[in-house]
Amino acid sequence: QELTHFTLHPGEEVRGPMVVLQFYTGDWLRAQNVWRRWMLAHNVPRPGGTPLAPQSSLCTGNYYPNLMTEAVQERKFLQRHLDERIPFTCWWQDAGWYPCDGVGWPKVGTWTVDPVRFPKGLRELSDLMHANGKRTMVWFEPERVHPGTWLATEHPEWVHGGKDGGLLRLGEPACRAWLTDHIDQLLTEQGIDYYRQDFNIDPLPYWRANDAEDRQGITEIAHVTGYYAYWDELLRRHPGMLIDSCASGGRRNDLETLRRAVPLLRSDWYAGAAGMQCLTYGLSLWV
Repeated sequence: QELTHFTLHPGEEVRGPMVVLQFYTGDWLRAQNVWRRWMLAHNVPRPGGTPLAPQSSLCTGNYYPNLMTEAVQERKFLQRHLDERIPFTCWWQDAGWYPCDGVGWPKVGTWTVDPVRFPKGLRELSDLMHANGKRTMVWFEPERVHPGTWLATEHPEWVHGGKDGGLLRLGEPACRAWLTDHIDQLLTEQGIDYYRQDFNIDPLPYWRANDAEDRQGITEIAHVTGYYAYWDELLRRHPGMLIDSCASGGRRNDLETLRRAVPLLRSDWYAGAAGMQCLTYGLSLWV
């Protein structure tokens, strides 16, 4: 948080970003080792009290209108891996499973399964995975709202940008309560085991445009604390659920996010094995 200059209203409380100071002796690699050991021992999620284990996934996505996949295609893809006995931990359904024809995956804001391409919902594929001892992970991006979607049309007051789309007002209790209940219902009804959240929008201009002169920083604080509260409530309702923090590829690695989630996609740059190994090396210095 770069900018704060605000007064508080009677009875109002706010908090700032968490900061950790670590002291060490020796060179910088020694410092990284001390930091990483502390992160793994006291911060990284431990569902059920056990350390996270390596895993592999099969990823399907519905990214562009001319490449929209459907349940039949995805079922064939998954069944072939099962038939060939190719080991994997979970099926990863990435962006584009909601109604977004004509625009493709960026048209987010209608959080229902596309009934045309998935007439039985994602549950049909989740059930296939569970019957074979696998898990299901599904992509969401609740904070960005595209114009013409359900959120922009039905609740423009919940969007920085209104009916024209923009940033969801996670700092608004009524908005966050609806989102929590709605996503909770989707996770349950569709048999989703792991929750993946993306974040492909620059929030700062929306936050600052919403602040009065004597309230600079308040909208940002409300949004970020609302974001943590949203995840905490999902985890309370789904104990042991794993969260993957994406944010345009590994761009939300603040300490408190990493206490709730891990970044499975280190970066949106994944054009070659050597580059991916470099990304893994860099992130491994920290987590």
